[in-house]
Amino acid sequence: MSDENGTAVTSAGQAYLDAVSTYPFWENTVATALPQTRIGQFVMAFLQAPSADGRRKKVALIGYDGARADALVNILPANAPQSAASTTYFSGHAPSPVCSGISSEVAAGAHVYLTFAGGIRGTATEQETSTAPGWASITTGRWGVDHGMTKSGVAKHISAKTFMLQAAETGLRSAFVASWPDHFHVNYVDEIAYLKAHPAIPMRFIEEADDRGTFAQVRRCLTAGAADECDVVFCTLEGTDHNGHETGFGNTNYRYVDGLRDEDEMAYQLLETIRQRPNRAQEDWLIILTTDHGGLGCNHGGQTVEERTTWLVCNKPVSAGDAPLS
Repeated sequence: MSDENGTAVTSAGQAYLDAVSTYPFWENTVATALPQTRIGQFVMAFLQAPSADGRRKKVALIGYDGARADALVNILPANAPQSAASTTYFSGHAPSPVCSGISSEVAAGAHVYLTFAGGIRGTATEQETSTAPGWASITTGRWGVDHGMTKSGVAKHISAKTFMLQAAETGLRSAFVASWPDHFHVNYVDEIAYLKAHPAIPMRFIEEADDRGTFAQVRRCLTAGAADECDVVFCTLEGTDHNGHETGFGNTNYRYVDGLRDEDEMAYQLLETIRQRPNRAQEDWLIILTTDHGGLGCNHGGQTVEERTTWLVCNKPVSAGDAPLS
């Protein structure tokens, strides 16, 4: 089997893609995986399109940092068993829909797609499968060759604005909430400086100490009537990535799986905050759950399929767009 760019993979990589391809919840295939840049493009298209029914548009993107595509088998069933006991899951545990952000969205009709990180191999768009270029490609809708972050440790160009900043420049209250220090002190310093120079733009970069702090802040951003209430919220949760670096990326590592499930429970509670908004019926929410990269061993950044293959859950159908590999 080849990857989404038609490139031959190793035997281990082929086994990985073979396993992921058997999951029935994908609405596309490895060959038609969406580039992660499509996410940012889709968000901006949603915000820019006129509202057909007068509802106020809002966006919540919750990032599961470092969550591999095969990890979703720990949340969504890998097949349709008659009972949970009839199926063995990679983690050794049957998925549970209780307090699951992903499961609750899928149960409500959300769409699940294969996506890919790392750019198009062998072209100018190829980039590290790492946190900085991954989230920048998702939030700008462009690969690192355009936004400036082809690797970690560098800043994004202000000419490639995040969808949060673009939304804020139209008057929508926006927030970027995370706990990874590099976002605030390396990767987005130009965008932060731009906001300081234009204080009337209603966007905030909010650095938290850990996932619990991120969760608490994002919940305030999503709570109707709160002082921190926002229209467009982007956040990343780091538990999966941290556990992957410390003990290994993959479903056979229970610590990695636990990190994913912890993030997914936080996402569920954040989504419940949206569902409980008193004027929810008058609001048109775009809900996105996704990841920036996968992992192999205790690392990521390379071009293996375990690192490149990612995923997207969205409450609205996402097309490939006019230029799916741009």
